[in-house]
Amino acid sequence: MIALIRRLFDIQLLRNENQQLKAALAIAYISSNFGCFNRNGGESHGTTLLSLERRRCASGELVMICADIAGMGALNQRLGETVVNSKVRGCLRSLASMRGVEFTAQLNSGDEFVFIVDGSDSDGIVQRMRSLFVEAGFSGLYAAGGAIDPSKTYAENADRLMNGVYLSKSV
Repeated sequence: MIALIRRLFDIQLLRNENQQLKAALAIAYISSNFGCFNRNGGESHGTTLLSLERRRCASGELVMICADIAGMGALNQRLGETVVNSKVRGCLRSLASMRGVEFTAQLNSGDEFVFIVDGSDSDGIVQRMRSLFVEAGFSGLYAAGGAIDPSKTYAENADRLMNGVYLSKSV
């Protein structure tokens, strides 16, 4: 009987530890600056989303938009990183609640993000994104969107579209 009680106690300890590890992992996938998925969380959850929504990706119902916030560095120097991060967090919170935006993650640096959105209104979503960031005091938003290639990984799709952002910045 004592052995059974010890075993049940051990099982409960393992369950508690498992819950704590899951909570720690969930936090590790979130950007502490912006409250959205960080790069690792984006890859993990983005990959899961794309695999679950492969049909919607192939049909163009979902598209990926990569964006770079214009003027974030200058605003950081003028207002400070804490204020600017708060502004970005507010914009991302507004975007996450926007109809058609299904996924948001930080990409490479502090001003690069990936969004997975409803393909039927992706142009409108980009325009609303730009407006949000301009209203928050940024210079604008460089963005490139396109079809998600279901045969490619989340990271490959994001890198391909981010190259389009870099090209638009150099024009």
